[in-house]
Amino acid sequence: QQQQQAEERKEETPKKPLKKALVANVVEFLFTGGVKNNPTEEPVWRYIDNEKQIQGPWTSKQMLSWYKQGYFDSDLLVVGCERKLCPPNLPKRDQYLALGKLIESKAKEMGVQVVKPPGDHHRGHHGDRGHGDRHHGGRHHGGGGG
Repeated sequence: QQQQQAEERKEETPKKPLKKALVANVVEFLFTGGVKNNPTEEPVWRYIDNEKQIQGPWTSKQMLSWYKQGYFDSDLLVVGCERKLCPPNLPKRDQYLALGKLIESKAKEMGVQVVKPPGDHHRGHHGDRGHGDRHHGGRHHGGGGG
């Protein structure tokens, strides 16, 4: 018990309440690598699709646009790297990370707390886009743009 108290005393810095940031802001910062107005400096992105194929490279702008349209689940495996990287120096599959994890760690890095915009109920599609074999009754399908 005494040990526990000693541990707590170490943390004398009062925790500042984290600034709140919308997911979109953090995502934007993540995809652009924090680069402002200089697209050639931004990282390019690849992701692993449902067929286990690597897709990309995509610009941060493209990734952001898809993210905002709700195409990415938080467990989508993605990796960002410099534009000038080319085979065989591309990131290996084990360097791909779940998008949700990346967003979380980026938020920590920025010192913000991610808040979801109100009314943004995460649409749970488990990678079943385009496979018409699972019909959930009364599911609203906003035409799959592709």
